[in-house]
Amino acid sequence: MGTLVQEIPRRFDYFYTIKRGAGLTLATPDRLKRTARVDTYTYYVRTRAMEKLKTALWPPSRDYSTVRTSQSDDDEPQDVVEERLRGDLAILESNVWCLRMSLLITVSALLLVTTFAVFSRVCCVRSSLACGKGHIGSDPNGFVPPNIGEPPRWTLFDSTSPYYIPEDTFDDLDKTKMMAKKLKSLHNSSNVLLNGKFADWKKPDGTVAKLPAYYSTVSNRQTYIIRSFHQMHCLISITEEYGHRVHNVASQWAPQHVAHCLNAIREAIMCLADATPMTYVNGFAVGHVTDDQQFMCRDWSALRKWANDPVRGIRYKNLAPEGAKHDQYTEIIPFPELSELEKVGLA
Repeated sequence: MGTLVQEIPRRFDYFYTIKRGAGLTLATPDRLKRTARVDTYTYYVRTRAMEKLKTALWPPSRDYSTVRTSQSDDDEPQDVVEERLRGDLAILESNVWCLRMSLLITVSALLLVTTFAVFSRVCCVRSSLACGKGHIGSDPNGFVPPNIGEPPRWTLFDSTSPYYIPEDTFDDLDKTKMMAKKLKSLHNSSNVLLNGKFADWKKPDGTVAKLPAYYSTVSNRQTYIIRSFHQMHCLISITEEYGHRVHNVASQWAPQHVAHCLNAIREAIMCLADATPMTYVNGFAVGHVTDDQQFMCRDWSALRKWANDPVRGIRYKNLAPEGAKHDQYTEIIPFPELSELEKVGLA
């Protein structure tokens, strides 16, 4: 019996495995083990390569982690493993293609949006001077940024405004002088520095050139006069001139300058062409037709604040002694520290 037990394992050391040609090839268990190890290693290398590719394209989330391939996977037939790998590769290739197309569409959309935005901006800047686009009063060539003073808002002008001229201002000359002094202090300057940024000049014949600079009287720096600030200067000059003439006293303003200022106010009125209707809201002929009514206006204080920025602002001081017939202004250098109300032209 012992001899039979020892013989049985030897009889099963060899068995038929693969049919090749006309004969059969015998394989030992050792040879089969080596073949299985090679197949297992090949599958392991391919599987690891697939896992690395998947990780590169789609990093694993924090909720999941990669697990080892189970031993049962090693026992699958080679053709099944290869078929699975081919399927996985096909899926990955499809996902990569989809990713590339998504990126291409996204980049194309961004390029289109950017191109459209730049084109629209260029067209707006080029056509604003020619077509007068934008709100009346804004700078059509961009020296003053288009957002300054915008958007228009409902505004009430009444006696609370520091620029309000009381009805008894011209009752005597002293009141006139005090009012003129107050308005000049509020206004202070019509100029801003260029800082190398030139505006466009539309000539009477329609051609466009660079607007020449206006030089400050003391520091000889390049400046521009803002149109609405000049209009306010003219209003103050007319107020001062009229108050003096009422009392048969000559002011510092020559008749030609007064006529120029009247024309400047007329131009502002005709340029705005304000179509807002008005009436006596407190009873017919009670008060004035402008009383207690709001009007759609640009933001004067915002424009003043922009102009009073030390980067571009110019401030003046009147050196003329009290009672002098003519003002004598000089620049304040460096630009002084202003209060919040002074920055917006309300003090």
